[in-house]
Amino acid sequence: MKQHREWYSKKITNKDELHDFIKKIVGISQSDSCQYMFRGQADSDWMIGTSFQRIFGRRFDFPNIQNFDELTTFLDSAQDFGDYHHFHDKLIAEFTYTCVKDAGLVIANPRKPALLDANYYLSLAQHYQVPTNLIDFTYSPLIALFFAFDYSEDMDFNSDFVSVYQTDPVRWVNVVHHNACLSTHSYDECMKEMNILASEYDYKSQNLAFPRLSDDIYKYNHRIKNQNGAFYFLDSAYPYDLIMYRMKERSNSQETRYLIDRNLKSEVIRLLTHEGITNDYIYPPKEIDPIQIKLKECRYKVVNKYL
Repeated sequence: MKQHREWYSKKITNKDELHDFIKKIVGISQSDSCQYMFRGQADSDWMIGTSFQRIFGRRFDFPNIQNFDELTTFLDSAQDFGDYHHFHDKLIAEFTYTCVKDAGLVIANPRKPALLDANYYLSLAQHYQVPTNLIDFTYSPLIALFFAFDYSEDMDFNSDFVSVYQTDPVRWVNVVHHNACLSTHSYDECMKEMNILASEYDYKSQNLAFPRLSDDIYKYNHRIKNQNGAFYFLDSAYPYDLIMYRMKERSNSQETRYLIDRNLKSEVIRLLTHEGITNDYIYPPKEIDPIQIKLKECRYKVVNKYL
C-alpha cells in the first residue's frame, strides 16, 4: 500500500525547482520553531522501514493492506504488536548481555547508575548493524539530500526519483501524549512522565519514541555528530510512511515527501560540495575503536542465533 503517499508528495524535475526546494527546505530547518527531521532515500519507491522490520517482520502475521478503506480501518483499530516487540527487546537485551560478558563493555545509566544504560546499547546495536526498530533521521535537509543521492551508478532502481522526507514526529508524539493525559488528575505530571518514558529505553518497546543519545555513543563514532543525526523508535510493525499519513490527516504538520529526479545528481553534488557536505565529511575517517573486533563478534554471535 504505497499510493497513500501521493497525498503528501511533491516532484522536483529541473534545476530551477531544485534550487527553490533547497532554499525553502533550508529556511524551514533554520526557523526557531522547527522540529522537523529529514531522511533521504535513493529510491522513491522504497518505504521507510527499520532493519528489524526488514529482516524479521515476515515472521509475524499482520494484515495485508490493499486499499484506503483497509488502511483507515487498520489505523483506527487497536493494534497488537506484543510478540513483535518481545522478539525485538529480547534480541537487544541479549546483545547487551553479550557486550558486557564477552567485550567487558559496561555503561551505566546516567540517571540510575545502578542500572545499565539500555539507550547506549540500543544505539550501539544500530551502529554495529544489529537489527533494531530505530530509524535514522537528520536535522539537516542538506544531509538528507546527500543520502538520497549517495548511491553507485551501477545500481538498479524501480523509480527515476530519489526521495527526501520532511517529517515532525515530535509533534505527533506530543499529540499522542496530550490525548493520553487529558483525563488524568495531573496533566502536567502526566506529560512529564510520558516524555521521560519516550526517551528512556528499558528493554520494553512500549512508549519509546526518541531514545536519549548517550554521550558514550560518540566516543568512537563522530558520524552521528557530523550527520546531525537523530533516532526515532518505530514501535509499529508497519513502515513509518503510515505514521506520516496519519500525521498529515490529523494534525497541521507539514509532512512532505519530495521526489527529486535522479538526473539532477550532478547539480545536487555541486551544490552540496559548495556547502562543505562531501563524502569525507559525512563519513569521517574511522577512529581506532579498541573494542570494535569484540563488538562485531558480539553482533555475529547474537544475530546469527535469531536468524
